[in-house]
Amino acid sequence: MSYGAFQVLQSINMQIAPGEFVTLLGPSGSGKTTLLMAIAGFAQIDAGRIEFSGREISGLPAERRNIGIVFQNYALFPHMTIGENVAYPLKVRRWGKAERAIAVQEALARVQLGHLIDRNIAQLSGGQRQRVALARALVFNPSVLLMDEPLSALDKSLREDMQFEIKEIQKRLGITTISVTHDQREALSMADKIAIMRAGQVEQFSSAREVFDSPKNSFVAQFIGDTNLLRLKQANGRFYLGDLAVPGNGTGVASALVLRSDEIELSREKPQVGVFVPARINASAYQGTETVFHLGLDGQEQISIRCRTNEIGQFSEGDQVWVKSTRPDPIIVPIAE
Repeated sequence: MSYGAFQVLQSINMQIAPGEFVTLLGPSGSGKTTLLMAIAGFAQIDAGRIEFSGREISGLPAERRNIGIVFQNYALFPHMTIGENVAYPLKVRRWGKAERAIAVQEALARVQLGHLIDRNIAQLSGGQRQRVALARALVFNPSVLLMDEPLSALDKSLREDMQFEIKEIQKRLGITTISVTHDQREALSMADKIAIMRAGQVEQFSSAREVFDSPKNSFVAQFIGDTNLLRLKQANGRFYLGDLAVPGNGTGVASALVLRSDEIELSREKPQVGVFVPARINASAYQGTETVFHLGLDGQEQISIRCRTNEIGQFSEGDQVWVKSTRPDPIIVPIAE
C-alpha cells in the first residue's frame, strides 16, 4: 500500500485465528493505524488481499464489512445520551425500535452502564466514555472488533483497570480483536499475539510470551521490555562480551546480548560464574520500591538497570561495580539493519 511514491505498508502476511486478541505495536509512523484502517475499509490497499473466514473483503466498503471500531478519541456524539450513542449504528442499519432497545440494554449491561442509559456524554468520566464507545462498537454483533489506541486518554491506574475489563469482555464474547497501541505493557497484558511493526512491515508476529522471550532481532528486543543491547564479538564459533565467553554458538552475523533492566544484579565483588561486565555508576534515581541506575561500561556503552531498593545495599554515583545477568539462558539477537 502506497501514497504516491511512499510505501506505507509492504510484505504483510498475517493469519489471525477466530477469537484471538492481536495487538499491533510499534513506534509512531510504523504503519499500525494505517493497517487497522485498511482492515476497516477506510484506507484502500493497492495490492494483496484481506479475508474474513476465507471471504475476500478488500473491495467492500467499510459499512459492509461488519466491523466494530473503537476510535482513539471515542468519537461519541455530545448532543446524544449514552443510549442514543449506542443505538446509532443500529439506526443506520435500520433495526426496528424494539430490537434497538433490547440490543442497547444488552450492550450497556456488558460494560456495566445499563443504569446510566439516559445520561449525557458530558456527564461521564473518561473510563465511562471508553465503555460507551466499546458498547457502541459491539452492539450490532460485529465479526471483528478494531481498536485504535483505546486507552491512551486514560490515566495510568484507570488504564490498567480497563485493560482487564476489555480483555474479559473480549474473551466472554469470543470476538476476534485487533488493537493498536504504542504501550508495550498494554500489549503484553492484553494480547494473545503481538505484531511488532517498523517502517510498514511486520518484524515479528507471535505470542506475547514468544515476542518477549525470543525476540527475532534487536529492534524487537528493544521495543519490548526495558532493554539494553550489548554488542558481542565472535571468534572461533563463540560469542564474547569483552573477554568473557557467552553461552551460545556464534552465527557470523552481527549480534547483541539482550540485558533487561530487571534481570540484572549489581555487586561490588566480581562474580565467579555467569555473564557479567564491569561498570561505573553514572547516576541513580530512587523510585520508592525500585531504584534505577544509569551505568557506563568500559566500552563507553550506557545501560540502565532497575533494582529492588531493599535488595541493593548502598551504591553511590562514581562507584565501580559488576553487572551480572540473572537469566540462566542469555538472549542473543541479530542486530537489525
